[in-house]
Amino acid sequence: MKTTSSPYRWGVACACLACLLPLVLSSCQDLPPAEQMSNEQREAYVEHRKWDLEAEHRKQIDAENRR
Repeated sequence: MKTTSSPYRWGVACACLACLLPLVLSSCQDLPPAEQMSNEQREAYVEHRKWDLEAEHRKQIDAENRR
């Protein structure tokens, strides 16, 4: 039985990603501006963003320590 060629698999993977990209971009654009958020929503967003930035900073430090 012949295996699937590598370029074919890459093409299928790229096609799948291309189909998902508009969904991801549109969901990011649906976020309300900060002026329209309630104070509780804004505080929760800021706190969540802090966690994201801290996690990214830890990843960078870990990557530097591995070198």
